[in-house]
Formats: sequence, C-alpha cells, structure tokens
Amino acid sequence: MATQGQSPSHAPLPAPLRGLDEAQSEIVQAIAETTLTIAALLRDGVADGPRTTNRKNRFGDTQVPLDRLTDDLFGSALRTLKAVGAVASEESPLTEVNASSDSASARYLVLLDPLDGSSNVASGAGLGSIFAVVLQTGAPPTSGDVVAAGYAVYSWETTFVLATAEGVDSFRAAVDLSTYSFEKALQMPTEGTTYAVNEGTRGKWTSATQAAIDAVSVGRSARYSGCFAVDFHRIMLDGGVFAYPGTIDRPEGKLRLFYELIPMAYVARAAGGEAADGDGALGVTLAADLDATTPVYLGSREPMQAVIRILTEQ
Repeated sequence: MATQGQSPSHAPLPAPLRGLDEAQSEIVQAIAETTLTIAALLRDGVADGPRTTNRKNRFGDTQVPLDRLTDDLFGSALRTLKAVGAVASEESPLTEVNASSDSASARYLVLLDPLDGSSNVASGAGLGSIFAVVLQTGAPPTSGDVVAAGYAVYSWETTFVLATAEGVDSFRAAVDLSTYSFEKALQMPTEGTTYAVNEGTRGKWTSATQAAIDAVSVGRSARYSGCFAVDFHRIMLDGGVFAYPGTIDRPEGKLRLFYELIPMAYVARAAGGEAADGDGALGVTLAADLDATTPVYLGSREPMQAVIRILTEQ
C-alpha cells in the first residue's frame, strides 16, 4: 500500500488489464492503488475525528472530512500521470493537470465520486468509490467517450470492479491491502432477486416512477444501504434493479450524471445489463455541464426492459 504522496512501487492490479493500452492501464492502476490507501485508512481508523461537519460541497451536500481526504488522495495520484489531462469529481470541479505537457499525450479526463455513501461514515456502513476514464476529444465529453469505468467497495473486504470494452472483472484486496488479486469475470444475471430504492421518497414520485418501481418489486426483496456502489455491487452479483428516481419537486434527480450514472451505466452494460434515466434507455449522453444530475435506473436486462417501457410510455 502506498502512503499519501508516494507513487506505487508495484502494480496493485495483476497485469495486463484486458481492453486497455499502456496509458489507460497506468491511470486505472493509480486509481486502484488509491482505493487500497483509502481502505487502509478506513481499517486503521486514521480517519478518527469529527464524523460530520457543517461544510457543504458545491451541490449542497454535507461534506465529511473523509470526502475531502479521499478527493485529495485521488487528485495527488492522478495529476502526476502524463496521460491525464483533467480530473473532475463530486467534491472538486474540473481541474486541468499537466498543462505544460504535450497535449497529445494528456488525452484523458478522469471522473470521480471519491467517497460514495459518505453519509454512512457515522454508522460504519459500507462505502465506495466510483470512477470513469474518458477520452478527451476537444468537445464536451459524452458517455460514448468512456474507455474504462468501475468502482471499489469498502466493507469487511475491499473489492475493485473494472469494466472495459472487453468485459467486467472483479478483484479482491489482499488481507494486508498491498495488492488486488483477480477474483472473477462478472456477468449480471438477466432477472435477479433484489431491488434497491429509497422507498421513503415514494410520496414524491410521479405515477410513471411508481409504476416502474412497482413492476420491479414483484418477486424481489428490497435491499438499500444508502451507498450506490454497495447497492449496485449486490445487483451485479445477484441481479435486479437499482433506482434513484427523480421526484415531483426534483425531477432532475440527485445523483450526478458524469460522476455516478455514466460510470455505473458503462459497467452495467459491459456486464450484460441495462441503464436508463428518467425518460427511458440511456443514450449517448450529451451534456455541457459536468455537474448535471439525473434520475438513475440500472440493472438486469429483463426487469430493466419493463422499466424502460413504462418510463417511455407514460
């Protein structure tokens, strides 16, 4: 495990990483190394101190000290890489890096949710990190520019999931959090046994949203932890649907389009699943605003087809 400010002396993920070239692999290895550092901080209690603050991020969400710490860790690891041209996260706006380097080599934008589910910190529940590596084309990024995406889940063990054009692989951290070992290739079940949604907002859902959630709840158990990465990982393993819909008073939703939905949609589709926003199936998203929010539906192909049909028709 590298400490803050150090470059890893070894590759945390077993190489080669399928579907990635050398520059793309270097970026993903740096992200993976940072997740091991975060896992060690959580394990060792280095994050002791105030669990909450009165500070807000630019979305109005309350920041916990770990939000800022993990954002700094990712930024420190990525800004030294020649292939990274910019980094943007839920905690920090778009920041250009390597501005003095050859612009042809600094080709990638890295999108991050550094600490997903940070409201779970006080209760000790599961946490995660979400990322996407996006090819910069000179125009606003689109979901079609993603070359790799994935997430880490921090719990009783640390898991790292990586999706590329060649599929989705799961890696498990060693007990000493020094490296990851390959666990298995992931393929999302076509049906599934669970669904994840905050039922506490049901009174603010539109009729289409209620119909969609009612459809996926039949024959499935509700499992919702408050951490997108944790809940989505369960869907990846067991199948089903994750949903964070918009509401009547907030139709644009709460989750971030580029920092959360686009990375997870890439993973879901690479594993044989499907993704949708509040209007139906997620297309090649065009958005000039990296901070845009959106309703989110992700999961197994069969129940997601029902969700997309309902959202499209109503």
